[in-house]
Amino acid sequence: MPDFGVFVSPFFFKLTIIGDYLHTIAGFFALQKKIVFLSRTKNQIMKKYRFIATLIFCMSLLPRIDAQWYGSRTANTNGVAFDSKPMKKFLAGSLYVLPTGDKTFDDSLILAVNQYWKITPVKVLKPDEVEKYFGDENNYFITTALFQAKGAGGEHYYGYSPLNSNISSIAVIKGGKHNPQKHTMNDPEPIVVRGFLFNSTNGTKYNDNGATGLGYMVKRMNDEVNIINTKKLNPDRRKDLAILHSELCKNAKILKNKTLLILDVDLVRKMNVCTIPQRAIQVYKYTYKAVPLKEAMALLNSEPSKYCYFAGGPWVDIYDPETKSVIFVDYDTNGTLGVSKKQFGRLNNAIDGIVNK
Repeated sequence: MPDFGVFVSPFFFKLTIIGDYLHTIAGFFALQKKIVFLSRTKNQIMKKYRFIATLIFCMSLLPRIDAQWYGSRTANTNGVAFDSKPMKKFLAGSLYVLPTGDKTFDDSLILAVNQYWKITPVKVLKPDEVEKYFGDENNYFITTALFQAKGAGGEHYYGYSPLNSNISSIAVIKGGKHNPQKHTMNDPEPIVVRGFLFNSTNGTKYNDNGATGLGYMVKRMNDEVNIINTKKLNPDRRKDLAILHSELCKNAKILKNKTLLILDVDLVRKMNVCTIPQRAIQVYKYTYKAVPLKEAMALLNSEPSKYCYFAGGPWVDIYDPETKSVIFVDYDTNGTLGVSKKQFGRLNNAIDGIVNK
């Protein structure tokens, strides 16, 4: 998952989009009622066409709904601006690996950071060193993130142990004079955040499979921070975010010779909604295979040269197990509840070397 990004569960996202549609429909009938009142003294022709006119007006609002959601869900999750104070301070120091108390998770995170983090020096903290280093707001740490829904949105809390919390992501955050478990998404502003990949809940909560995907997550965080700084981007600007995604998609062509693994559960209808509808997947021109999560993980580990992994829905993230790199991203759902035909069309273009506009 893109994790936001990717921090809100697919179910919560569907409820949000459904709420937007219901709000639009309510507005439609309210507007129609007003037109009825005004048309009582007008020609009968107005009454005949008011329904069509009002429907067209309301349908024109739907792309705006998706654009608003797109903007809100990408804030502070793909990285902060290259020229921001947090980014400058971060690049001037080291990345500290914050222990969580879960040995399996901590060992896997340390291995992933040592293998794939190339931006800054790395220091692994011991439990008795946390208080000393975390109190300095000039230091930056990689640790867990836990999402808690609140009203129409939610907040992230950092530093929780996977042993007793449903953590959803890992993040790079700054230290300071506060409890590491009291951080929110905006205090401090994270450098970058990534959601888990190999979970039955589509990457929204950590389980025993989560540690397996840490290499993919750290590699993507490294690549995003590198692109943001080399291309001088501010991911909060939609234009710059598009450049970031375009840079990440440069190696999608390898899918010409690889099979795309898709989780079979994503093709099953739930609550009358399918994460990847058949009408959408049929647009894909190359080879794909629907498999259970356990089989997908086994194939990616045993034959990485033959497969890539589709992580997401309705947001599309595709990873290459040979390099642990993301090779395609597409978060523009066009207002649909699942992956759209247009998203698979843009994937075809990326594979064929056609620039998506």
